[in-house]
Amino acid sequence: MRIGILTFHYAHNYGAMLQAYALRKILLTFNYDVRFVNYKLQYIADRYTIFPKSIYNNLSLGNRIKLFIKTILFLHRKLIRIYRFKIFQREFLPEYEANSSNTDCIIVGSDQVWNPSITNGYNNAYWGCLYSKIPHIAYAVSCPSIYITEGQISKLEKFKAIGVREQMTFNKLRTLGIDVTLTLDPTFLLNKEMWSDLCKSRPFKRKYIFSYNLSGIKDLDKLAMIFEKKYFLYNSQKMSPLRKAGPKEFISLMYYSEFTLVSSFHGTAFSIIFHKPFIFFPNLDERDERVLSLLHQFGLEHCIYNGNLNTQNVPTINWDLVDKHLNMKQIESLKFLSHALSF
Repeated sequence: MRIGILTFHYAHNYGAMLQAYALRKILLTFNYDVRFVNYKLQYIADRYTIFPKSIYNNLSLGNRIKLFIKTILFLHRKLIRIYRFKIFQREFLPEYEANSSNTDCIIVGSDQVWNPSITNGYNNAYWGCLYSKIPHIAYAVSCPSIYITEGQISKLEKFKAIGVREQMTFNKLRTLGIDVTLTLDPTFLLNKEMWSDLCKSRPFKRKYIFSYNLSGIKDLDKLAMIFEKKYFLYNSQKMSPLRKAGPKEFISLMYYSEFTLVSSFHGTAFSIIFHKPFIFFPNLDERDERVLSLLHQFGLEHCIYNGNLNTQNVPTINWDLVDKHLNMKQIESLKFLSHALSF
């Protein structure tokens, strides 16, 4: 059986590529032939080029010049980063041209493939319309619930099974009469040992805090500096390792850290997978829905930044209890996949 995965596997983004890697890896254990559908949104791919048009076009002339100079100053690092992403994609994320004669099923997701703010409007390919002659499954699709509209619901009739990542999206679809399952992001389907296969050597000799400030939240940077002194740990931000890190380097930075400060879904996810105490910094908009749903599922609401730099401490986490929740949800998600693909 050949399965095509339709997702953002081509985006030079840690979460995008690592969730794609995880879904393919777990499906390979079912002895399926699994590849990625060669469908790309130029709008998304452009974001990760050296001079992204989608960013430059929205800047004033002065800011364009500043960004251009900054890019030139860090060009060597950026080229290394692009190279590492391309090597990872070539090694683990094989592509093909999908059609009804060479594909038995298309799995849409995971990632935010139904989020119109990410795909520059609702994109029909991810709603089952482009490859309509091929059976479709949605797995752990992510989308803020406000973007699930009645106008999109009729398109979901093309899907044999639908799994989503957020509780609010699950509730919204149920309210609209859709049979849906709450499923884990693919990164959680692989255990710590399976992820450690990607690890490279320890990035720093000293013990360190790993700060992953995807949203540019100022308090995250401030707390990293406070914790550096408080716990006598090295602050990873001082070396800016993410400027040239590919997916493997990102996994290594997470894996060897003492604890993490994060503002993204996959920063939170890998902190949980690797049993790293962490603090999540909310963006205070619909983007938080993904992480808040995740934290609620694992009883980790106390890991959210409390808004006070002077009283925030590294949370204590009962990892045995977290793993118990995770194991149950892994079984449910794998059961969903197995049942959905049994045709």
